[in-house]
Amino acid sequence: MVEVLVGKCAMRPIALLCLLFGFIGMLLLDGQTFTHAVMGLVFGAVAVACGMVSARRDPPHRWEGWIMAGLGVCLGVWCIVQLPSAYVFQKRFNDRKEQRHLKEEPANKPAAANAGLTPQFEFVSHWPTCLSHKA
Repeated sequence: MVEVLVGKCAMRPIALLCLLFGFIGMLLLDGQTFTHAVMGLVFGAVAVACGMVSARRDPPHRWEGWIMAGLGVCLGVWCIVQLPSAYVFQKRFNDRKEQRHLKEEPANKPAAANAGLTPQFEFVSHWPTCLSHKA
């Protein structure tokens, strides 16, 4: 009896989590829009599947399953619409990031004349010379 109840109710939380991860991923502004769109497409497909299974297995709460499936379809459509422009944007973003990294790389390396370790700090005794004990 417990397995039947868990099987009926387990699909809605999975669908909800997939919808949350999918929609939040699409709202992230870290330059990886294509990756987030692909992940959102996968999360949307899982939400549709879980929503439809929940609607079929749990008749009293059928409407919740259909809502989850509908939101999964909306997420999937949004991600499919975003894919072409997201690919171009992410490629340009990653190329610019790579070029910037290559420009800054020589600035971090020491010059040939100053190669090796250079002391950054000098340890000096602050004791007065008249108080130092020389034996």
